[in-house]
Amino acid sequence: MDGQRDTEKMIWDLVDNFPSLPVVVTKVLEVTEDPDSSAQDLLQAILPDQSMCIAILKIANSALFGQPKKVSSIERAIMVLGFNEIRSIVLGRAVVNSFSSIPAKHRYSVNCFWEHSFLCGLAARNMAEGLGLQSGDFFVSGLIHDVGKLAMFLALGDEYDPAKWMLGAGRLENYGQEKKQFLVDHPLVGGKLLQKWDFPQSLILAVAYHHNPEGCEKGRGYPLILQVADFYAHLINHPHLLNGTSHEELICSFLPKLKEQWIELNLPWDPFTMETWYSWLKIEARHGSQVMSLLTS
Repeated sequence: MDGQRDTEKMIWDLVDNFPSLPVVVTKVLEVTEDPDSSAQDLLQAILPDQSMCIAILKIANSALFGQPKKVSSIERAIMVLGFNEIRSIVLGRAVVNSFSSIPAKHRYSVNCFWEHSFLCGLAARNMAEGLGLQSGDFFVSGLIHDVGKLAMFLALGDEYDPAKWMLGAGRLENYGQEKKQFLVDHPLVGGKLLQKWDFPQSLILAVAYHHNPEGCEKGRGYPLILQVADFYAHLINHPHLLNGTSHEELICSFLPKLKEQWIELNLPWDPFTMETWYSWLKIEARHGSQVMSLLTS
């Protein structure tokens, strides 16, 4: 037990001492959280960070957003994409880059980790759009939903085996084993890290409870949608799991409490819509490689 306590302390020490995100993140959060802010306020928050400006322009012109005309200025990008999408790009890129210190020998594991995370962001974005919610917030919550794993890896090194914990298909029993072995789990660590960075409460809750939505007293819809997005992001890389099984049967076998919780929140439970989300994710995954490279550059 003493060894486990030492391990837990190493994790929390890393979180407590983790570097702050760039100033542009704080400014963008302040602007987008203020209902009286204008597009000019957001522009002034972003302009000092030229690399962020370039990334925003390239993402705005990517196939993922499908703009009919080229977006040639940050002003235009703000008008076309809106506050929430701009915020999601800024937050997502800043968080991804904050883990650039992971040694090159683990590049394969880290690349696979971010590919899954990006797919989860796309899935959450699609689901949010279909449900009439702010898609930008859901995209970034999907993109960063597992950052607690990276924090635990930075703290513990190979003791937190990337093949098992970072690349595994995230079934509930693995989640339970993680907490048993390390006394903490990656959703809790990720939520604490976002709290340290003063992220919006909705994103903190989504990340902290994405494996346990029923434990979230307020705003349970965020982690619940994220949990389903996480499932579909894994399914993209493991399509053999379907093998004649319906989407509804498969998702309920992985997430047995999902249907009841979904209906409790008055979200539409429609097996056809679920299959549509998966089909759209497969299409968008083919268009998203450019955006992923921009977020990680």
